[in-house]
Amino acid sequence: MKITPLLVLVAALSGCASEPRPLDTYDVSRARRVLTLYDSGAFSTNHLFVFADDRVGVDVYQPQNVSPGETRYVIAKQVWKTLDAKTAALAWKQVEELKISEWKEQYLPKDLGMVISDGTQWWIIFREGGREKMSGGDNVYPAVSPPGAPTLEIESLTGKSLPTGYHSLLRLLRDLTEKG
Repeated sequence: MKITPLLVLVAALSGCASEPRPLDTYDVSRARRVLTLYDSGAFSTNHLFVFADDRVGVDVYQPQNVSPGETRYVIAKQVWKTLDAKTAALAWKQVEELKISEWKEQYLPKDLGMVISDGTQWWIIFREGGREKMSGGDNVYPAVSPPGAPTLEIESLTGKSLPTGYHSLLRLLRDLTEKG
């Protein structure tokens, strides 16, 4: 069985069916553009973002120890809101500038000749005009420049974080869901 981003997303969220209903079950079929981003890490807070036309939301999942060796993630916070037309247009322009269509299907440590045992796993699904782009990774991310090249999120010698395309997208979605 091939592990796909959608399979990972479903597996990660299974067992999380608590009220409120997870955002990825909302009907966004009429939306012109839909971006779904899942950001996870073992035993840490996980996020599921959905950005559909002028609607944006996030489910924040917190880990709960059910029994020794078993962790369940439950929705601790949910935000789902409508953006004004100007904010939505600016946000989609930022998404377009990240050139998601040029991102690889998978970003893995071996792409950089490395082994990383723990960290962040992520997946995005971007749908627009009948096309779908899926991309995901494990501690390796698409670069901003050149677009889609594999890279790590590292700090420069000045102590400033060098943003990846993925982290720029994550920051945008967090800003949209936390404002207002």
